[in-house]
Amino acid sequence: EGEADSFMFSELTTESIVVPESFSLAGKTLAELKVASRFHVMVLGLEHEGEQSQNPSGDQRILAGDRLLVLGVPSCNRAFRNWFDADSGETMPPMAAAPSV
Repeated sequence: EGEADSFMFSELTTESIVVPESFSLAGKTLAELKVASRFHVMVLGLEHEGEQSQNPSGDQRILAGDRLLVLGVPSCNRAFRNWFDADSGETMPPMAAAPSV
């Protein structure tokens, strides 16, 4: 078991996050954004212009206005959401530490 696997299932929550129109990295794929390794969240679904898809692949592009359904511990979900809210047009944030129990 790795450090990122050291939490209980009961600690996981889902959250719906809307990609803001001002998101500077819109158009990048989930793989390019390294969402799972940067934030320790899993994108379970994506809604784009009213069309929903479950378990999007790494080559799925994230666009402004998309709604993402993410699974993670609350602190990781919050960090991911805050990344969109605080986007300053700079490069991607450094890799986050695995969530602690």
